Amino acid sequence: ANHKERFEGVANGNQPEGLQHLQTQVTCLSERLNAFVAAQIQGHDPPSQSELALLADALQKDEREEQEAHTRLLLRIDELCTHLSKAAETPAPWVQLEALGRQVEEMQKAEQ
Repeated sequence: ANHKERFEGVANGNQPEGLQHLQTQVTCLSERLNAFVAAQIQGHDPPSQSELALLADALQKDEREEQEAHTRLLLRIDELCTHLSKAAETPAPWVQLEALGRQVEEMQKAEQ
């Protein structure tokens, strides 16, 4: 699955491991960048400028995707809390909760 599918999966609650995967990728890219800097300090032959630019671009892209996934996840949590709070205020909470659950499912399907 590509990055977009992974963070959409996180936002839809289908792949909670998607966010973890993005964090792992960002960590890996950060370690590669640190190794590059260490090699330059030690006087080893550094990778080409284009390779460094690609690495920096990939790191920035992954960080943006991770932030977007995190933001979507927080919005989903807020939405769920709002629905749960509404359900708690009704006289027949189980019937209302089931209806709200269906609405959330429909909203998730519509976003896909």
